[in-house]
Amino acid sequence: MIYKEFIQKIAEAIERKKCTLKDVARYANIDISYLSRILSGKRNPPYKEEVIRRIAKYLNIDEEELIFSAGKIPAKYQRYFSNSANISKIIKYFSTESIKDKIPNKNHLEVNPPQAQNFESTDTPDELL
Repeated sequence: MIYKEFIQKIAEAIERKKCTLKDVARYANIDISYLSRILSGKRNPPYKEEVIRRIAKYLNIDEEELIFSAGKIPAKYQRYFSNSANISKIIKYFSTESIKDKIPNKNHLEVNPPQAQNFESTDTPDELL
């Protein structure tokens, strides 16, 4: 699987910062060839959250946004996703028409979302709202 958003965020940040892959790799404490293979789509993003956070920090990218774009859930949110009922509630909540208008990039959301009439906003942690 190619993580296009992850790759794009890093590539744009490198260009914006006018740095090299070597600079990023050195700061993130990873091999430059590994970073190069990630950006070319030949390798998946780093498994360890701390490595992604170091890349994000060096490139001034929101750390959690970069972690999500790597197909991972930041550690501080994982407890909310350990229960299938919580996941279902979160998906239903973010699939409602009322919330779609508040999401900047809503093209990826369902066209006909299920109704979340029984969902209490207090069931979702503040960090996710």
